Amino acid sequence: MSRANAFGRLGDRRAVLAGGLFTGLVVLVGVALLTYDHVVEGLHRTEVGEQARSAVDGLADGIQRSIERAGSNIVVLTRSASVIEVACGASHRPRAAQARLLAELEEHPRLSQARVLDPSGQERVRVERREDGVRTIDPAHLQDKASRYYFKHARALGSGEIYISALDLNIEDGVIQEPWQPTLRLASPIMRADGLLCGVIVLNIDATPWLEAFGPDDSGDGGSALLNESGYWLAGAPRDKLWGFMFGRSTTLVSERPELWRRIEAGARGLLETEAEIAAFKTLEPSDSMHSVAGTYRPIHGGGSWKILVRRDIGQSRWTSERLAWCGVLALMLGIVSWAWGGAISAKRLAVLITNDTRDKLRSAERMASLGRMVAGIAHELNTPIGNALVVASTLTEKVEMFEQRVEQGALRRSDLVRFTGELNDGTAIMTRGLERAAALISRFKQVSADQTSDCRRAFELDECVTQVVETIRPRVERSGVSLSLDLSARVRMDGYPGPLGQVLLNLVDNALRHGFREGRRGHIEVATRVARAGFASVFVRDDGAGIPGAAVTHVFEPFFSTRLGDGGTGLGLSIVHSLVTERLGGNIEVTSEPGRTEFRLLLPIAAPQPMGKESPDEPNR
Repeated sequence: MSRANAFGRLGDRRAVLAGGLFTGLVVLVGVALLTYDHVVEGLHRTEVGEQARSAVDGLADGIQRSIERAGSNIVVLTRSASVIEVACGASHRPRAAQARLLAELEEHPRLSQARVLDPSGQERVRVERREDGVRTIDPAHLQDKASRYYFKHARALGSGEIYISALDLNIEDGVIQEPWQPTLRLASPIMRADGLLCGVIVLNIDATPWLEAFGPDDSGDGGSALLNESGYWLAGAPRDKLWGFMFGRSTTLVSERPELWRRIEAGARGLLETEAEIAAFKTLEPSDSMHSVAGTYRPIHGGGSWKILVRRDIGQSRWTSERLAWCGVLALMLGIVSWAWGGAISAKRLAVLITNDTRDKLRSAERMASLGRMVAGIAHELNTPIGNALVVASTLTEKVEMFEQRVEQGALRRSDLVRFTGELNDGTAIMTRGLERAAALISRFKQVSADQTSDCRRAFELDECVTQVVETIRPRVERSGVSLSLDLSARVRMDGYPGPLGQVLLNLVDNALRHGFREGRRGHIEVATRVARAGFASVFVRDDGAGIPGAAVTHVFEPFFSTRLGDGGTGLGLSIVHSLVTERLGGNIEVTSEPGRTEFRLLLPIAAPQPMGKESPDEPNR
């Protein structure tokens, strides 16, 4: 009897243990599913947010390139001898000025109209783009533009200043054109040698191609819009809501969604999230687009800034009652299977494999994303020197034609020859500098991109590698309002992997931009190298941004840890950096931070360790 009681008590204990194990396993599985789905949903929201940011930047770049190109056109025209003579009343050469304006419109398809006005606002020459091509307007149809606001502003400017108008609908003879022709105008005064106003040159940019890029996206789950600084829709809304300020209508985002507009108006750029929607926005100042004329001409914008808004719908919460029921059934099935310990072990091994595979894929995706950002930055930066070279070449062509005319007329003077050779020297010097700058950018990008994609081991100069990476990303960093400098003194030759090292630097600089200089904050990032000790070199990435909160410093290298998780951060960037430094490069990384200063320090062996299963450098594969 006592033995039966013993077996009974043993059976009871086994039943209690089994019941507790089953209950605990069900609870753990439920928590794991909830956590997993929360992480997946968070990553999905982050991906949607990054897509919205990229869409905003793409729309902004298209607008900025057109404005920058038009700025170069108006600089050339204000210096054109034929245009100056017509503006100053030398009407015996109107055909030369007309030909010059026609050439500009034919070369720049975004220009819809070019005009030369006298000091009273009367048009002297006007050419415009029509359906059948670029045409010169008959003198009988020239208009008086004295009452137009852009003329009033432009004639009040000084030499070397360009007025940028508001973006509105074009008006001819006091009537809004039909069909609508959205127009942005650049105007600059033409001065006599004695400093008196001679006239005004005005270029109209047809904004229709920009605005056609706005509207609902292909999936129907969001869209993009362009608004002026008062919240009026310029694109991306039904026709009856567009251009309200031109027709006396109060159709604005302010009246329709005041809270959304309040948050957009408060920042230069950002990401806004709700339960069902993610919206990215960016403030665009047209005057900031004219990099090619900076230092020579001063752009003055009188029309206010624009807001680019991209929205993405992400639907309701993934946890429906039906899905919860299925999860309950799955948890029950897993609880039954849990009686077999082998299933748990297999599941654990599978989870480890999935985690490692996911980490490798994320690392590869991050590398390609950083390369994509470099491509966009280099393409944008090349536009300026090459565009300047084309503008100078066009100007020199005109100067040569004028010189040949004077030679044929027998009116060539020594001063004309001296001035002509001086202009040739200046122009060729500008072209040479621009093309040399483009060649240097391309050379640096070729080396960095080759390292990024090949991931091969090779010998390289540390300072040279760091310089190539930093100079490749410098344009993108400095367009964000943050300066970037180098302090290199390592002067060591490394035997390792420049590709992973380049990705580490790209991620650290990008991390500083995202977290240290949010919402348009300006500051400075420094990359430095030093010899640490025998056989090791140090690389430092420092910034004077917002800093890392004290409680977060010890967790920044952990996967999925981010101070901005769900707000543009995935928590994977620094985790990938830590893996590359410690595993691929064989070094270590440390971080120190306080408000106004953050420093990442990399300690790298001059000869990186050889991966397992690979031949040593002294025993190459034959």
